[in-house]
Amino acid sequence: MWSSKMLLLFVGLLAMADQSMQLSLKNPLRIPDRGSVFGLIATSITAEKALFDSGLFIPSQSQSVHLFGREFISGKIHGLDVVYVRSESTPAVHVGITVQILCDHFEIEGGIIHYGAAGSTTDTLSIGDVVIPAHFYFTGAWEWLIDGAKVVYGGNASSSDIYVSNPTYRNFLFNKYGVRTADTTGAAFVLAALSNSKFNIVFQGISNEAGGSGDSNNTLACENAFSAAAQFLKYLARYMSISYSL
Repeated sequence: MWSSKMLLLFVGLLAMADQSMQLSLKNPLRIPDRGSVFGLIATSITAEKALFDSGLFIPSQSQSVHLFGREFISGKIHGLDVVYVRSESTPAVHVGITVQILCDHFEIEGGIIHYGAAGSTTDTLSIGDVVIPAHFYFTGAWEWLIDGAKVVYGGNASSSDIYVSNPTYRNFLFNKYGVRTADTTGAAFVLAALSNSKFNIVFQGISNEAGGSGDSNNTLACENAFSAAAQFLKYLARYMSISYSL
């Protein structure tokens, strides 16, 4: 099973830190000091539905706050404190701003998780597979001239405000940079998280072949991406429980 391999990855991504006992603008949801709090970001209604329909996210009673047009909801997944928010996906600056608001107003010590759908740029990935990229290329920063589901960790991903919509561009990205997925939010999310010195991870469910005209299943992609993210938190909860007991 991929669970044992993911556990090794999860342990390497942990950030353990004590939180302040004071309630302030850095803790508007008044989350108790029980250990690390994790941020969770989605960028589509479909991805948000996967979260709420899963039954794994238990919102805290009356624990939501609106900041700058975004609703931040506190709750628990597998016993871990989570602050969830949905951001607009395009332009990508929306995601970066949302991460910054999250870091400015909440004590996010555990790290930030982003999950959602992405297109595949290689035929080695099937609809419903989940990819955890190791690197992102922001492919929107240049001018383009025309002339059974599995979890895959590592490799490169492409991110741009303009979604890959033709096979020639898709093949170029794969052949030039070895990217296996394409989305419109990943790079902005990672840049904003790293700018705030936050550990971060991205789960991309494959919804279609980028630039292709074949099948597409955004719901399955988002559900599988969230399932992988929830499993990630489950292993974190186990690891943290062991750490605290030592």
